[in-house]
Amino acid sequence: IRPHGHAIQCRVTTEDPTNGFTPDYGKLTVYRPPGGMGVRLDDGPGFAGAVITPHYDSLLTKLTVTANTRELAATKTLRALTEFRVRG
Repeated sequence: IRPHGHAIQCRVTTEDPTNGFTPDYGKLTVYRPPGGMGVRLDDGPGFAGAVITPHYDSLLTKLTVTANTRELAATKTLRALTEFRVRG
């Protein structure tokens, strides 16, 4: 296997930063994932109308971005996270 390019992965969770990052739950009212070349989502229960329960892991999705250089991968990751919309 020959290494080719760079990848950055981010975990998008339903944790509440104002409450010590404890898992949060409820109904998602908005779910608009990013897209584009080199942007991949490994989804869980992510869609508008989904009900997130406190009984499972707080992981909503994993966002993986690939590019030829580390700098480009970082730029694409920032763009993807900026485009991502989750409300609920």
